[in-house]
Amino acid sequence: MSVDWKALLASGELHRVAGECATRAEFGARFGLTGEAARIQMQRRGIPSFSTLKFGDSQRRSTHAPVPDFADEEPTHERAPVFDVTDAAPLPTPADHLAARREKSQVSDLKAQLKDALDALERCQFERDTAIGVLDVRDTVQPIRPREHTSGLREATAVALASDWHIEERVDAATVNGVNEFNLSIARRRVERYFEGLAYLIRYHRGHFAIRDLLLWLGGDLITGYLREENLEHNELSPVQAIAELHSWIEPGIRHVLAECHEIEHANVVCNSGNHGRLTEKVRPSTREANSIEWLLYAMLARTFANEPRVSFTLPAGSQTYVDVYDWTIRFTHGDETKFGGGVGGIMIPIRKAIAKWQTVRSAHLTCMGHYHQEHFLRDLVVNGSLVGYGPYSLSIACPFEEPRQAFFLMDKQRGITMPSTIWLEESRRRAA
Repeated sequence: MSVDWKALLASGELHRVAGECATRAEFGARFGLTGEAARIQMQRRGIPSFSTLKFGDSQRRSTHAPVPDFADEEPTHERAPVFDVTDAAPLPTPADHLAARREKSQVSDLKAQLKDALDALERCQFERDTAIGVLDVRDTVQPIRPREHTSGLREATAVALASDWHIEERVDAATVNGVNEFNLSIARRRVERYFEGLAYLIRYHRGHFAIRDLLLWLGGDLITGYLREENLEHNELSPVQAIAELHSWIEPGIRHVLAECHEIEHANVVCNSGNHGRLTEKVRPSTREANSIEWLLYAMLARTFANEPRVSFTLPAGSQTYVDVYDWTIRFTHGDETKFGGGVGGIMIPIRKAIAKWQTVRSAHLTCMGHYHQEHFLRDLVVNGSLVGYGPYSLSIACPFEEPRQAFFLMDKQRGITMPSTIWLEESRRRAA
């Protein structure tokens, strides 16, 4: 029942009824309500209470007999629930339910469209950053031009890939079923063997090719760094110490190759950073090299060989470096920008997708990369192996086993990539079946 309390108060009717009633229950009954329901409605509308209407404020504040509490007017177990029909919200109709369902569906559609837009934006940013990285270094590398015209020998440039060394990482043989072991002393031995193998392959091919140039690619992840928390407790050196140690290994290695291969007139050391040497939590494409401690290693080596006329360094300005060799263009990149999620197609599917996009920015005849610790030689792609070899992380993500190795090949002036070879860094630990 709806009562116009304010109108009754203004007309004085409430005071009259309160004066005639002995209890709050009787007062409420005069308006078709329980005493408690009348009290709640009056309180909500700012109407004085039953006691105030009946006795007035001065009477309530007097020291005379207290106003009855009316505790006995309505037993608790018989008191009806207080419910004001006028204050209750209307029940939703079927049309309301249908409208809510349509609204929920529209929200889901908008969320899906937002996700698609964000995915497209991420792809565009990836392509933009890749383009910026390519354009930054497009014209900074001196091309290799033909110089052999009289001997009748086929002219070629030796290309040696050096990446994914992870020298300070430790691999206990027991954690990988005995197929590999790695520590700082083994790392140094493998680095020495790498440069010895490189010099051997150049000498081996010089009887059939005129090899005047060497492209030595330092492709990143030469250290492990603190990419994962376990590296803090398991690495044998800190990143700074590992960089200093690498400098003392690579410098004599390059000098050994120059001493053993007098026919090499120029060695261009092309450098790219990996994803392990970064100083930031995630790779930042715009400042990738500025935040890579491996860039410091390359700069130190460049200064060390500043007075060596046979050696030059190409320091990275972006994620990719392009070198023109005769009529061929080689793209060098570490490879971490290709995202492999463990699909059945292997690493080639994400690599091929990335190369297709890179080709729209600047075309290359051959792409050289590392990152995956798997060696592959294809007509237009070379993926480098690793120096650290198989480790617990490789086993945990079910990578195929591969022995420590690095890639070498020749760029023939007429035929492009030829004579692909593997520089084995360790005697095989696997027994023949």
